[in-house]
Amino acid sequence: MKKRIVLSLIATTSLVAGETSLEPVIISATKTQTTLWDAPASASVVSKETLAQLPITHIKEALKGLEGVTSIAHRGASDVNPTVVLRGIPDQSRTMILLDGIPMNTSYTSTASTPYTILPEELEHIEVIRGPFSSLYGSSAMGGVINYITQMPNTPQYKGSIGYGTAFTHGEAQSNLTKLYVSAADKMSDHLKFKISYGSLGSEGYRSDYVAMTTKPPVSINGYQTQLSPTTLPQYIVGNAGMRGTFKDNLSTKFVYTPTSNDTVSGSFLKSHYDMHYTNPESFLTNASGSSVYSYSVGGNRLSESKFLQGASALESNLYALEYQHHFTDSTFAMRYSLLSLKDWYTSAGTTATRNGGSGTLTPREAHNGMLHTTWQKVMGNSLFLLGGEYKHTTSVSDTTTLVDWRDETSKTLTTASSGGKERIFASFVEVQSDLTEALSSTVGGRFESWKGYDGYSVDTSNPTLTKTYAAQQKNNFSPKLSLNYRLSDTTILKTSWGEAFRAPDPVNLYRTYEIAALNRVYVANPNLTPERSASYDFGVEHKTLNKGLLKAYGFHTIINDMISTGSPIVIGGKSYYERVNVGKARSQGVELAYIQPLSDDVTLNANYTKTYTKILENRIDPTVIGKRFAGIPETMINGSLIYDNYQWYAVVNGTYQSKIYNNADNSDTVSKVYGSMDGVAIFNTKIGYHVSKTMEITFTVNNLRDTLYYSYERGEGRSWFTQINLKI
Repeated sequence: MKKRIVLSLIATTSLVAGETSLEPVIISATKTQTTLWDAPASASVVSKETLAQLPITHIKEALKGLEGVTSIAHRGASDVNPTVVLRGIPDQSRTMILLDGIPMNTSYTSTASTPYTILPEELEHIEVIRGPFSSLYGSSAMGGVINYITQMPNTPQYKGSIGYGTAFTHGEAQSNLTKLYVSAADKMSDHLKFKISYGSLGSEGYRSDYVAMTTKPPVSINGYQTQLSPTTLPQYIVGNAGMRGTFKDNLSTKFVYTPTSNDTVSGSFLKSHYDMHYTNPESFLTNASGSSVYSYSVGGNRLSESKFLQGASALESNLYALEYQHHFTDSTFAMRYSLLSLKDWYTSAGTTATRNGGSGTLTPREAHNGMLHTTWQKVMGNSLFLLGGEYKHTTSVSDTTTLVDWRDETSKTLTTASSGGKERIFASFVEVQSDLTEALSSTVGGRFESWKGYDGYSVDTSNPTLTKTYAAQQKNNFSPKLSLNYRLSDTTILKTSWGEAFRAPDPVNLYRTYEIAALNRVYVANPNLTPERSASYDFGVEHKTLNKGLLKAYGFHTIINDMISTGSPIVIGGKSYYERVNVGKARSQGVELAYIQPLSDDVTLNANYTKTYTKILENRIDPTVIGKRFAGIPETMINGSLIYDNYQWYAVVNGTYQSKIYNNADNSDTVSKVYGSMDGVAIFNTKIGYHVSKTMEITFTVNNLRDTLYYSYERGEGRSWFTQINLKI
């Protein structure tokens, strides 16, 4: 029996008896422990040591340097819900995000906010598994899986960090960025250990959101900036919405209880919070007397002060998890229950609102994901069998409430709209890992999933025609996968895989009908949506180079059918109605190259290159987008870093490049370096760390070293600095 099968049954990441080297061990690729080398997929691990060296302040930046990963954060630390996707499969809802193995994609929007309140200091490592994984994880795992795994030390450990940074030029990058992290892990007895931690990150933000007009201000008004829009039309920048500040924090507790050598009970609780707000909107406009202008009306040329006003938002989430694991002689049984509850809200200013008040709206939302997950794994000959089952129940509700004062979310009056629904999922899955020969191994698996959407409704008191209840619908899905690994030698392995994946429509698309009165737009739910489905294959080679280096090359190809999008508008009574529909077929294919090479005992080079070709193949609603690239996905990404580490101090320089991204489905936004564009850009960062003693470290980071001006729709962050002190006992 090979090490690959033995390792999958052990409960720690320690060495197998007799082994002399330790390879990274991952869980996400098979739901069992396997080495990174033997994983049946293109996989990467970002270790806690690497996280400590990277010039980052929050975990969404940690994945930017990996091949095949598109990570878009429009406003840096001020963003609360970044988009991180794999292999060119657009939208966060098509990549599965896990936290300690628990799905974080919410029942309401299929996005994942909770992990991004966590600081890098809290993580043990991050696992990135590329390719379709609905065979193990079900809906949303089309592009791959990202698993953020938090620390649980085996020995007593006490840590603390405090940091501060700001922009070199006020208003062009994060201002007064503060960071705090403390944790304590210890044993209460030989059988019980615990950990508690707290982390926070706050920033006053910077001026990223501009106010753009499509008509030129009157001749009596000065101060505006004239530029092209991304679609080559003229636009006039008249001001900005102010500083977009944010505060995020989380409290985490974990315990592990081992009453016997074969039994383990573990539990965790994570409470996360963020809030975001704008301060001091700024107008560039002045009149003849030099006074600031926030509104004007000359003929049909009109600007209202509300254009400068952006509302606030907040989220609170609670994650509970309890797991039991029992080790038999040649098998392991595990059962876990988790509950993720989220409440969030955002406010919007009304069209007549001003900086001093006025009416607005509040949109509160709730989502609850409850999941029971079981697995049983057993060795049979040269094979490891994994059987699993899952039950998931979700609910989601979204309301719209009027506000007397748009600045005060507590000034609620009437609830004018509400929508919501429930989901129920039963699933069973099987996977068999086999050593077919000394050189050839296989992983074969599949998952059957029964999905039901029910109790869907939509209420709108201002437009009764939008008030509806929706009939339940049920869909079944089977997602197979096959992977083969062939060892050409001890240093070279070939990997290939084929699989199918799917994404069930979420309650937003099924049940959320709402109107944006200021734009005369109505977005219409469609309870008859069918799941999106994809088929993918890839082929790659990995080669261990001298001095523990690694060279990887992969090619991939994915076809997606029945993609869900917004249909063409239908104008009724002066309002444009947009329905969500299954529009057609699309393709994502490309190559990924990665090279990690220690150049000496102190210096390591890390470089990778990704080329992704995406294309809309069919669109029954809008044929003009056929042949166009996916919105939100760059064609080319290049990343590189050089790390010097002599244990006393270290220095890191890294650079990331991504080519231009289209924001419009028809790829009409061709102009760069203007507000609203998604620019191609190269950003360089650097970090220096010094170990004052065994227990104390000081670091200094400079982000956007060249102070490159770019837009990621909003203005990107300029040059900033950050310094941090780390303590460890």
